[in-house]
Amino acid sequence: MADQISGAVFLSYASQDADAARRICTALRAAGIEVWFDQSELRGGDAWDQSIRRQIHDCALLATPPGPPAV
Repeated sequence: MADQISGAVFLSYASQDADAARRICTALRAAGIEVWFDQSELRGGDAWDQSIRRQIHDCALLATPPGPPAV
């Protein structure tokens, strides 16, 4: 499944920002934007490293949601 998606927005995020990233993914998809989001694209047994690298290479846009400000 993950290997078939290209030209999508690749949503990269820190694990502590997973909830915010999920909300952003949902909003982008609701707006008709194709999003590659690991939690919905990767499955157990997938070659996740290879899939992620391929999607980063093929994505139309790499989006990194802002996390909390650095102290």
